[in-house]
Amino acid sequence: MENRCRIRNWFRRFGVQISFFYLGLGLAIILILSGTIYFFTASLLMNEMVSKTHDLLELSGNNIATYIARVKGESDVFANSPVLRQYLEENDESLRPVLMSGIEQLLKNDDCKKSIVVVSKDGRILSNEENLDMSVSEDMMKEDWYMESIHNTMPVLTGARMQSFSPDKDNWVISVSTEITDSAGENLGVLLMDMEYGVVEEHLRSLDVGREGYVFLVNDRGELVYHKDTGFFTSPEKKEQLLTLLAEGDRYDKKKNLLVYRTEIENTGWILVGVVSLDTLKMLEQQLLEWCFLWERCFSAR
Repeated sequence: MENRCRIRNWFRRFGVQISFFYLGLGLAIILILSGTIYFFTASLLMNEMVSKTHDLLELSGNNIATYIARVKGESDVFANSPVLRQYLEENDESLRPVLMSGIEQLLKNDDCKKSIVVVSKDGRILSNEENLDMSVSEDMMKEDWYMESIHNTMPVLTGARMQSFSPDKDNWVISVSTEITDSAGENLGVLLMDMEYGVVEEHLRSLDVGREGYVFLVNDRGELVYHKDTGFFTSPEKKEQLLTLLAEGDRYDKKKNLLVYRTEIENTGWILVGVVSLDTLKMLEQQLLEWCFLWERCFSAR
């Protein structure tokens, strides 16, 4: 009788141990599956978010490049006009009305163009703007800005004309310069075609970069071309922050949950940098983690 009780107790204890064993095994399997699902899904979400961010920034950069290329093309066509060359070579004022009509037509075709200015090498000006604040002389080859316009054909951000640069964005223009030459390649003048600053803002300010994110543009000299906060244009410390981000290249800052991506804008010398705050990704990861814990608790309760 005593032996039977011992055997019965042994089987009872063994059954309890088996139950605990399978319960522990089940929980372990649930933890492994939950962890695997979480990390796999989180990785997919990250890759999807990164891919989407890259595509949006590339698209914005391509749109800006396409617009700048079109402006450059129109500038080249007008700069190579036989009528314009004749006007500059012969100082024939009878051609001015024809040229002014051409300028007005170019401006009429594009609301984003602000002005067109032709400056001859002897200081004569042809433009739709009046009372231009520009440094001109009879020998423009001695003017620094004129020589820079000849040698630097990349679009540049500047204050309206030769005025000092200010935080007032209403005065900013993106200027494309084209050298005007005769048949022998000798300089006759410079053509400046200005676009409103809003043409860049339009493509960048609507980008979804998260609550803490932002985008900025720098030119080939490391000078700031675009940032939604105008304080970055006047603060050396803030400029240095952006240049540091630019130098570090593409990366993901897990601590700050920021994705940094840069892309070159063709034919401009500009680099577009997106600093994207992955707020949505963090929220989705949190929801996924909560779901995994809930699934584990529900299974354990059974």
